[in-house]
Amino acid sequence: MCGKECGTAMMLSPWIEPRERDVKLIFRYKLYGTSNVYLRLYLKTDDGKQQTLFSKAGNYKLTFPEEWSARVLHYRPHLRTTGTVFELIPADFQRKL
Repeated sequence: MCGKECGTAMMLSPWIEPRERDVKLIFRYKLYGTSNVYLRLYLKTDDGKQQTLFSKAGNYKLTFPEEWSARVLHYRPHLRTTGTVFELIPADFQRKL
């Protein structure tokens, strides 16, 4: 439960699978929150670490966007990954990490 500082996010993206070469991926997303929120998309690696692909913070209070935002990412295959994680957390909590 996140109390008064909550947000929600939607994302359209290609599924990130292991790649043999560098590729360009386009992520489309919408953010809505009741306060400052922090969005992060990251890879989980075989050794338990994380590699952030994209992050964004902002105050999206009560302004649900009608249009999708887009972000182009260059994905490099040098890490062996176990999964892709999309998270949205209160910005105040992100500063404590």
